[in-house]
Amino acid sequence: MTTTRALAFADALPPKGGDSAYFDVFGKMVVAYPMWVGWLLTGIALIGFASLPFTRLGTTARGALVGVIRMLFVTALAGGAAHLIAMLIHGEGTIAGREKLAEAEMVFGSQA
Repeated sequence: MTTTRALAFADALPPKGGDSAYFDVFGKMVVAYPMWVGWLLTGIALIGFASLPFTRLGTTARGALVGVIRMLFVTALAGGAAHLIAMLIHGEGTIAGREKLAEAEMVFGSQA
């Protein structure tokens, strides 16, 4: 929250850097890595998926692929529904993050 507040109320935002992916580990530390690492991990996962012995799982490679496609469809459908709900609640366009953070500041107060 401290970083978000600092960025939200800064006079100027930091310069744009390279694309990176981030995740936190139990709220204790943040792990950052370049996007190409994410693509590498995706490729490794696809190779692993393609090498699975599907007959031992009770299906075929085609059946597993159909399952993956269905899962992706449901995920896209859920994302679209969430986007539609957000548009209905907040209106069309990008939700102004600074204004939302300012509202949170009023609700939660300064915790610096």
